[in-house]
Amino acid sequence: MQHGWSYLRGEFGEFVEVVPAQQQLGPLWYRGTADAVHQNIDLIVSHRPKHVLVLAGDHIYKMDYGPMIAYHVEKGADITVGVVEVPARDSQHFGVLTATEWNRVTKFAEKPATPDTLPARPDTILASMGIYVFNTRLLESLLAADATNESSAHDFGRDILPEAIAGNRQVFAYPFQDVQTRRAKLLARRRHHRCLLRRQPRAGARTPRTQHLRPGLAHLDLPGAAAAREVHS
Repeated sequence: MQHGWSYLRGEFGEFVEVVPAQQQLGPLWYRGTADAVHQNIDLIVSHRPKHVLVLAGDHIYKMDYGPMIAYHVEKGADITVGVVEVPARDSQHFGVLTATEWNRVTKFAEKPATPDTLPARPDTILASMGIYVFNTRLLESLLAADATNESSAHDFGRDILPEAIAGNRQVFAYPFQDVQTRRAKLLARRRHHRCLLRRQPRAGARTPRTQHLRPGLAHLDLPGAAAAREVHS
């Protein structure tokens, strides 16, 4: 599988290494997102990275991680969390962050019923994208401590991030504006398309351009709609 990633440059030390699920640290399989990384931490540390980018394998989106990692370095952060703005009514589907005006995270709540909203915007929250940048040494220590905590769910959102914030670590939010911008543009384009396709010609009026479209096009699920759902999910 790793040979299919042809855009990576071996001369720059770029590669993909596919690792099957395994029980490295005992008889238990992965107990949570944090435990999955913890049980493979030796593989990570063997490459001696200064920073570790943690991603989820079940998300669909398009993102250049370079600016986020650069932001992490510029802020002098211990942990950086990718965030998007979503409606407050959807808070029970997300990890919700509370941050200062300079994006320092002061609280992380997993799927709260009553979330902290943005200042002067009570209808909007900062939601975690499940994308994290960690300083490697801190990641090691947090995961090791979490692994010995029997009451932990061994999850990044529920356990690792709240513990880091409580320990006064430098945790910052990275606002990923492109997701919302792209979604808004897609929805606007969809509305425009539907407006054109539903327009009816008036008596004596010139034949509208939409009349020349293929029959039934107005009932198709336009690409913009599918893409918008993909971004929203």
